[in-house]
Amino acid sequence: MSDLKAGVARVNITPAVGQVLYVGEGISQGVADEFYAQAIVFDDGRERAALVTADVILFGKETVGKIRRRVEELTGIKGSNVMLGASHTHSGTPTTRWLSEQVNEAYMSELVDKIAGAVYQADGNKQEALIGAGTGEAKVGINRWIPTPDGPAGARWAPNPEGPGDHAGDVLRGDDETGEPMALLVDYAAHASVLGGRKKGYSSDYPSVVRSVIEKIYDGKVTAMFAAGAGGDIKIASLNEDGTNFKYGDRKDLRRFGTIIAAEAVKVAEELQTRPVSGISISSMEVALPLRNPPSAAEVEAELAELRQAVREDKKNGKEFNWGQYRRVIWAEETLKALHSGDVIRSVPGEVQVLRLGDEAIFVAIPGELFAEVGLRIKELVRGKDRPAAFLVAYANAYVGYLPSEQSCREDGDKLRYDWHKFLPYPSTFSEEMEEVLVGAVEKLL
Repeated sequence: MSDLKAGVARVNITPAVGQVLYVGEGISQGVADEFYAQAIVFDDGRERAALVTADVILFGKETVGKIRRRVEELTGIKGSNVMLGASHTHSGTPTTRWLSEQVNEAYMSELVDKIAGAVYQADGNKQEALIGAGTGEAKVGINRWIPTPDGPAGARWAPNPEGPGDHAGDVLRGDDETGEPMALLVDYAAHASVLGGRKKGYSSDYPSVVRSVIEKIYDGKVTAMFAAGAGGDIKIASLNEDGTNFKYGDRKDLRRFGTIIAAEAVKVAEELQTRPVSGISISSMEVALPLRNPPSAAEVEAELAELRQAVREDKKNGKEFNWGQYRRVIWAEETLKALHSGDVIRSVPGEVQVLRLGDEAIFVAIPGELFAEVGLRIKELVRGKDRPAAFLVAYANAYVGYLPSEQSCREDGDKLRYDWHKFLPYPSTFSEEMEEVLVGAVEKLL
């Protein structure tokens, strides 16, 4: 008999058609794949914890707070014991205002209630459970940056088969007390951006195929879950004919890549021996993620002048509203104000969370788009000293942005790979010291 009880539930979280699409491709015109959130609750009689996976681009801080408070109201599970993982689909609707000015607040309110309700339902579905964890391999991801450290241009966006990557398909299988599977979680590190949002309809991208294939194989008796790993610099290898560049795929590509991952996951799951788990623990800590030195006031003033001139030219020529340009103007104005006042932030708070399931599995939640080599380092740390299997849940809890490796920061030359910090906005990107801060936090929590 297992000391652990577990319950699972799933809820449809598809937005209404007619809302804006995340990547700025206009208004959604249909639903290619329904969006879902899945919840699994673990209970050892002393502690309860919930793990949620959901088809959203990310979770903002306010949304995380609301979900956790509502879960605590409904179930009594401590809000800090709730881990929220986003699939990071690029074919959904924006979930924070820095992604778009057109966030649908009614949908966000519904999302909070539905996810909390799924945790409530999972808590009510608890039964004695057996757990097993294992790892397979699916070579469908590829690094998306080629470093050019000898020049000022920084890294170049292109498929890089020699770059860091994590091809592991980490699998958690949860059975009822008779040994029948009731939940199967797959953790894979690659952006959910095969479609790129360019099909004018909602899609959870390849994770939807991963889940649907698994559930069909188990005749609908298993709740499949997908957690996004450290894929901040990894894409699915949907390439042009000569393999020199990425291409946006179609439904056939989704089926192919998703099925490869799902088939490997089922193979791993069927080879697992599930067993009783003696206890669980969950802990978290907030860390200060350091930023690079900010630009000078003169540099920001020059950029702001260029941006304002571009806005004037666009209006004069009757061009459509440019959201990216708009956010960069806000960044320049706010950064300039902070520089003049001397009140420039030097770090960003981020939550690192660790969930341990006895001697079987450890889940590490990281609040952003973690680069692959940092994810690999964390997983190696977790697996050390006879610890159980490692699952890295990126894009977790309150999103803070791209989380680069120390090496990638050194490779960037004078030009950063991303200017995502201008959308949040931060005065600059994270520094190379950030890697050690994250790894150190995980080590403390272990």
